Amino acid sequence: MQRNNDKIRELTTLALLTALVIILQTLSAFGFLKVGLFNITLTLVPIVVGGILLGPRAGTVLGFVFGLMVCIFSVTGVDAGGLMVFQANPFLGWTMCLLKGVAAGFIPAVVYKVLPKKVPVLDAFIAAILAPVANTGIFLLGMVLFYRPLLELWKSGSAQASDSMLLYVILGLCGINFIIEFVTNAVLSPAIATIVKTVQKDKRLH
Repeated sequence: MQRNNDKIRELTTLALLTALVIILQTLSAFGFLKVGLFNITLTLVPIVVGGILLGPRAGTVLGFVFGLMVCIFSVTGVDAGGLMVFQANPFLGWTMCLLKGVAAGFIPAVVYKVLPKKVPVLDAFIAAILAPVANTGIFLLGMVLFYRPLLELWKSGSAQASDSMLLYVILGLCGINFIIEFVTNAVLSPAIATIVKTVQKDKRLH
């Protein structure tokens, strides 16, 4: 009976986190989450929390949903830059977006699972910072390897037009957005995961 209750609790938690991923990514895509002029995404937070609480399989599912949402908003033109990526190479566009999403969920969850848990908050922090690194890192690698002409086009119209491609990739494509993602995920994910795990533990004790 307890096992069935745990399974139901896990599925319910996964469903709630999936809904949260969809809502947050939608708000971000339509520009409702901003810091100054910059759109930010909090979508990685429920992905990491899910991976910490439910394991790598859940992290992968949540990451896939995130990647799928990015694909949808790109092909529909909500994300103008994403649309250009898909127009340049649709197959690689889908592959890159889904891969970076899955990696952002799977890698933190696996790392958290293998860490010793001597300091759970620190373990959660380590897992949390890996999500934006994996998400942004795979995107940048894919752009440099497969979308060089598109990068050149974007660079020519940017403030870093006279700089090297490396500087453009770091400052133009990453810039403040990555920093905000990194900081918010590093702060919120461990805190939320720790609170939820504490509440779950208290419920089991009672």
